[in-house]
Amino acid sequence: TSTASSRHRAASVSPSFITPRSASLSAVSGRACTNGCIASGKFDEANWNLFARLGLTPSYLRESGRGMAAVQQNIAYKRELLAGDIVEVTSRLLEIRDKSVRFLHEMRNAETGEVAATCEFVGVHLDRKARKSAPFAPAIRNAALRHLDPVEPELVEAT
Repeated sequence: TSTASSRHRAASVSPSFITPRSASLSAVSGRACTNGCIASGKFDEANWNLFARLGLTPSYLRESGRGMAAVQQNIAYKRELLAGDIVEVTSRLLEIRDKSVRFLHEMRNAETGEVAATCEFVGVHLDRKARKSAPFAPAIRNAALRHLDPVEPELVEAT
């Protein structure tokens, strides 16, 4: 498959996927870890919600012998979250390739609308038995193409 046909950028509009959550800081000790621990956990939850929208459900992964691995993750912390803050994580699928996806999560304080953190991921679809990357099934690839976001947001700057 040529690069042009195997790599797709935004093709159609799909609403962003939002997951409202309460930022519970009670289990976290120390202010330095507070936002990083919350953001990492919420971004992980958002990954699985986004994957499920594409058909990459836990049952699909188990039954097909497939898996997903994050091979790149860039987080930018922008605003502090405090105990009790309500956060929303919005996920956008930015790119689909034969064996990988690139997506962006944006965490906002739901009350103020301020962006608290962003995270850009590159995830690779794996064949767990062969222990190497594997092409997405056509149904998953088609679902991903329907969810591509046509306007690529400003990406997380490397620090």
